Amino acid sequence: VPSLFEAQIRHAEFYLHVLEHADELYLQGDDALVQGLTLLDISWPNIQRGQAWAAGHMASDGPAVRICSDYPNLGRNCLALRQHPREQIQWLLIGFEAARKLKRRSTEGIHLGNLGTAHVELGDYKTASSYFRGRLGIAREIGDRRGEHKVLSNLGVTYKNMGEPQLAIDHYLQCLEILRETKDQRSEAIVLGNLVQI
Repeated sequence: VPSLFEAQIRHAEFYLHVLEHADELYLQGDDALVQGLTLLDISWPNIQRGQAWAAGHMASDGPAVRICSDYPNLGRNCLALRQHPREQIQWLLIGFEAARKLKRRSTEGIHLGNLGTAHVELGDYKTASSYFRGRLGIAREIGDRRGEHKVLSNLGVTYKNMGEPQLAIDHYLQCLEILRETKDQRSEAIVLGNLVQI
């Protein structure tokens, strides 16, 4: 018979996988999107309990740390629809701390980028730019070119909203260099459109 602690780990992990599956369905679009959001809504109280349990056991340095790192990452698309940005920020800060404990640099960077996005949603562009710069540093450190171009684009939008057009242009131009190097014409067109609007 599993102990209460083991049962709680299993519960948190099970609903982490449910959240991940809901996110995967959502990304498929069409009928799967509806299925994903329905699954999320049905499971939401247990998903919240699973994350809260893991957050409360971060100091144990056991499976709870990994679970905390994964919750805001594996469900990020659905969570952006269902959580207020302030709740997203709470989960992401816990996830970031967990990723640091685990020395998962890539996941740290993802959490920083998502923290920036959540602060953009709140209209707090100064804080958003700080998180985005942290994300940029990690992307460059680990050679994540896709992550680098995405955060450069986010910084361009953020600086434009802050009334810093030259900084916005500088970051968009850096982004375009990467997109041309990687031959991502669709993203290049989006960035060029953003440049024209400055």
